[in-house]
Amino acid sequence: MRFVYSRHARTRLRQRGVTRRMVERVLTAPDHFVEGDTADAYTATVDGVILRVYLARGIEPRVVITAYPLNR
Repeated sequence: MRFVYSRHARTRLRQRGVTRRMVERVLTAPDHFVEGDTADAYTATVDGVILRVYLARGIEPRVVITAYPLNR
């Protein structure tokens, strides 16, 4: 899967201490996936952190909208 990061996502990743490697691990091997109308939600545990990543639908390459830890 090909994807890029929105400016918002890059800012939030930095603020939340989430690395791009963590996001890529969630997107390649999600534990949970929810398909939405405009974005899909991927969730997985990475390095002990439950991480949710939102990926825009309907455009190529796909765009990471945001990502955040659920258990911090």
